[in-house]
Order: sequence, then structure tokens, then C-alpha cells
Amino acid sequence: MKKQTVFKPMKLVWNVQQMDDNLSELSQKGFHMVKNGWFSKRCVKSMAERYEYRHDYQSRSFSSKEAFADYRASLEAKGWEYVDSRFCWYVFRRPYEAGKHPELYTDKESRSGYFARMHSSFQTLAFTNLVSFGVTLNLLLRSDASLTRSLITGTAVALSLGAGIALSFAARKAKLQGGQVQ
Repeated sequence: MKKQTVFKPMKLVWNVQQMDDNLSELSQKGFHMVKNGWFSKRCVKSMAERYEYRHDYQSRSFSSKEAFADYRASLEAKGWEYVDSRFCWYVFRRPYEAGKHPELYTDKESRSGYFARMHSSFQTLAFTNLVSFGVTLNLLLRSDASLTRSLITGTAVALSLGAGIALSFAARKAKLQGGQVQ
């Protein structure tokens, strides 16, 4: 029987667990991802199998094909099949097993590394957005000011906001770990 290829629109979410669950639910309905798109996933329709999907975030691109092959092989050795990637997000799947919720990383060190990679990238994204916001706000408020002065003031405003946000993240992280703010 020929497999039918379909495109499934995906909601933009910032919750990795929700991205995994969305793909796993599609698999339960017989749609299995084969290609990761911008706002949709290319899927094949087949009721013959069912998969659990997991997204992995790697904040760096692999320096060589060998490095990527090693990364891929390490997860395939744990039973995961590489599906596709977009930017720094890699999608893996494994056959569904009732009552089990498998994870890509099970030991404390790898899970900690995974969350540290995501946290670092989100901090960079937040900082970039804050600088952009500060510059834009300053340009709107001071349309007669020179561009250089506007950039400096906007950056200072954004850095102040960013420092406050970073401190709140540090406090929350310390509270969750039962430690002190560093």
C-alpha cells in the first residue's frame, strides 16, 4: 500500500514537552513526521506504526559530519531514530510503548546539559530583544536626538531591564535548587 504524504500545520509553542506531545498525538492518528518545516510538518499517513517523538536542542552546529554522526549514533544506540532537524532543534522518535514515557536524556548530567543549553540560548534571545526594544523605544521617544545617543541610551535601558530579568531568573533557579542567589 502506498503511503500518503500530507502537511500538518503546527502551532508555535515554547514548551518542548508540548511539541513532543503534538507529534506523538499525530502519530497516534496515523501521521508520522518525515520532514520538519517552518510552520508545518510533512507527514506520511500510516496506521501500521505509532511513535513517541522527542525534540533535542543543540545550541551549536556540529563542526563536522563526523561530530553529527557521533551525536546521532549515541541517541540511536539508546533506541531513538533520527527524523529531521531545523536550526538547532533535532527530532527523534522511537516506537510507542504503552505506559512508558521515554526521554532522550535520563542521567542527571545530560539532562542538566540539555537545560543549560536551552537556558543560555533563551538568555541570548531575551538580551537581543531587550536591546532592540530599548533602541526602538528611545528612537520613538527622541526623534530629534542623534542616532548614536539614541543607541547608547536604548542599550543602557535594555541592559538595566536585562539585569533585572537575569537576577529574577537566578533567584528562581536558586529557590528551585534550595540554594542562594549567586
